[in-house]
Amino acid sequence: MDGNSKYAIKKLLHIWCFLILIIIIQACTPPRPPNPKYGMAFNHEREQIGLPVLRENWEYSQVFGAMADVYINPTRKKDIPYYFKKGISFNEDTILWEQDEYVGLKVHATIDGHSIDMLYITYRFVADEDKDAGWYYSFHTASEKTSSFTSETFYSNDVIKVTKEVADSILISWGLEHK
Repeated sequence: MDGNSKYAIKKLLHIWCFLILIIIIQACTPPRPPNPKYGMAFNHEREQIGLPVLRENWEYSQVFGAMADVYINPTRKKDIPYYFKKGISFNEDTILWEQDEYVGLKVHATIDGHSIDMLYITYRFVADEDKDAGWYYSFHTASEKTSSFTSETFYSNDVIKVTKEVADSILISWGLEHK
């Protein structure tokens, strides 16, 4: 083995040791509790803005390495559209955005696996360099494509920005509403 190969193996070993150390530290770090300021105590503000309130029975799910809380609807439903989860992003003491996710019925077999139609409704409390404060709506679906090499058809994931009216129409077609 030449000197370059030994150096490469040693460097790779150091990288693996570093990654294992990070995994151990993450595993030993106690989970962060939900931010009480933007949990149930924030429901009055949600009502004033027009966001769905956080329900008492929703399950908290921590997002590791992020200043965000996620609450999952415990009454997940199979074979019918439903309100899936609420994500809340914040920094020190400022809420940045809140996102509600709704799951539809249509499942697409994509090149990456399976994709289900979902509607995301986001309210940004604070503007940043990319987006203004306010409402954002996106529909996640898959569309049929044709391979230019094999002429076979397949589905590919698509994210479509939609208006409030289109988002409301999708929810109504699913038997849901955003409140």
